[in-house]
Amino acid sequence: MPAPKELIDLVAQYSANRDEFRKNTFNETQARIELIDPLFNLIGWDMANRRGYSDEYRDVIHEDRVLVEGKSKAPDYAFRIGGHRKFQLEAKKPALNIGTDSSAAFQIRRYAWSASLNLCVLTNFENLAIYDAAARPDKADSARKARAKFYSYTDYEAKWDEICDLLSPDGIQKGNFGKFAAGASARRGSTTIDNQFLEEIEEWRRSLAIDIAAH
Repeated sequence: MPAPKELIDLVAQYSANRDEFRKNTFNETQARIELIDPLFNLIGWDMANRRGYSDEYRDVIHEDRVLVEGKSKAPDYAFRIGGHRKFQLEAKKPALNIGTDSSAAFQIRRYAWSASLNLCVLTNFENLAIYDAAARPDKADSARKARAKFYSYTDYEAKWDEICDLLSPDGIQKGNFGKFAAGASARRGSTTIDNQFLEEIEEWRRSLAIDIAAH
């Protein structure tokens, strides 16, 4: 299907004012309100809960909560179907180059890994990156590590069907998101957090047995 006029207008507005949007004074909150929320509204998410759903069933949770290494963290968004998280998103201001910023990529991948999700998204509107969250994150990883898709704002119109197939509620309910996630999880080097935990338990058992034998 063709990209909606609202998307074309949003991209044109960004392009015409790109230098202003990319100034450090244009912060993350402004980026979320003026650019990212409208983008994901067009993808099909009820960003402001205009349907009036209860907290249990609203599409989007702003400042989601997830435990990371025993501490409560807050990804900018969690996108849900029927009250179940499907992916998390971390927003950045356009001045930050998310194509090369490894700390931003590690941040959202760690959130999604801890929440046992398959995919996560990092965007500053200038670019939109989709990550394989089944691959365990490491601080030493580059921004490209586990990055499955990467779009520029100039791609949004031409790649609109592809983006919606992966990230829209309709695409998720048709299984497009699930198929992509299954393929991502099957790639070499991917593992679930449950499997990783079992591997760590086995390592602890081996270490304990060695220590008992030695003493």
